[in-house]
Amino acid sequence: MLWPVRISLTLKDVAARAGVSRSTAGHVLNGRGRELGISAECERRVREAARALNYQRNHSARTLALGRSNTVGLAMRSDAQGSLLEGFWASIAVGVEQAARRRNYDLLLINTFQAGKIDERFLECLQSGRIDALVVTAGFLYAIPPEMGLPIVFVGSMSSRGFPHVVLDPAPGIEAAMQHLASLGHREAAWIDAMADKGPLLPERRAAFEQAAAAAGLRPRFGSVPHADISWRVEARIEAYRQSIRNVLPGLKGATAVLCYNDLMAVALCAAARDLGMRIPDDLSVVGFDDLYAAQATPALTTISHELREMGGRALEMALELAEGRRGGSSNGAAWVEQVPARLIIRQSTVPPRKNKAKARKK
Repeated sequence: MLWPVRISLTLKDVAARAGVSRSTAGHVLNGRGRELGISAECERRVREAARALNYQRNHSARTLALGRSNTVGLAMRSDAQGSLLEGFWASIAVGVEQAARRRNYDLLLINTFQAGKIDERFLECLQSGRIDALVVTAGFLYAIPPEMGLPIVFVGSMSSRGFPHVVLDPAPGIEAAMQHLASLGHREAAWIDAMADKGPLLPERRAAFEQAAAAAGLRPRFGSVPHADISWRVEARIEAYRQSIRNVLPGLKGATAVLCYNDLMAVALCAAARDLGMRIPDDLSVVGFDDLYAAQATPALTTISHELREMGGRALEMALELAEGRRGGSSNGAAWVEQVPARLIIRQSTVPPRKNKAKARKK
């Protein structure tokens, strides 16, 4: 079989077709047209010429000319089953990739199977200039040497050792959830969280719930269940929560609505409630947290979105601000923190409490 001969085109050919200088064509195709004041019409001509000629930039030559690779690394850690792009972290990865694509950057996915370990291949990647910046997901590579000098941004964790990081602000979503429940006529709402060895996970969410419930005129109630380890499969975590919540629900008598620590717990609560002869949402309104599995639940769960794609995208933008010198100071200096507000998504699992329905029917 004969393969077609590929004709090697150069930037000079693109510039000639667009009627501009070679340097102007280079600036446009390198994404610097707006920065250097090149007109939109000129940019359009250059891009059209490149498409018409099927021009492909030589990555090695471009890296050498610009002194950067136009590639950002995304460091993630696979779970115990070897799954990498799944659930929570997959949504963050999508946000990072979409933001990189908008900025004409490539994304290099870096995986490790052991938390906190930096292998030689990864160090080589950091030191060889293959990436211009690095986005790091929580729970991974906290031992990155500061002397690397590479712009590094963490996402999803406050434990970033002074590196810039993006975290969720849960309060706006929780406040909106409490206002929503109050508007439906609920007067008592419960919070169920996950307990680890050292106490409840993410205690700031519990504090935000207590404050928001009081502000909305709701009497807060509290329940806790053992934490289902994140290394377990989703089905096993739901079942563990289901068994535990069966024992907790009777103690929350009086609450007509429950806000759960995460969506998996909310799905498990619905199952546990049915085990106890309750109907969701008629007997109990349920609100989840994360918006990972909420839309697929039965009934579809009202939930508080973790805004994971937004967090990933913001982390990428922060990394590029550092890499491109648009933010002064050392990339690994004083902590630069960006908070993304959580958002309430209303679906089918929240309705007026039964007593309010009865009053409405009498009227």
